[in-house]
Amino acid sequence: MSPKKCIADAFPEALSEWDDELDPNHLTIGSKKNVRWKCSNGHEWSKPPVQRFRNNKIAKCPTCKIGAPISETH
Repeated sequence: MSPKKCIADAFPEALSEWDDELDPNHLTIGSKKNVRWKCSNGHEWSKPPVQRFRNNKIAKCPTCKIGAPISETH
């Protein structure tokens, strides 16, 4: 069985959204620990890596994914 990759090695492109004190070099993509994220649009959310990284894909910011609330667009 191969060792699980840390987030920093498996998804380096996601590190720009990493907004947590935990070290991405010491957490695997299967970790269930909540991690804080912040997208390039400034939206913040918490989600464990096991939910953010599935099927070799990075889940997008939940706010960007569904669109900004009306109050942010008007």
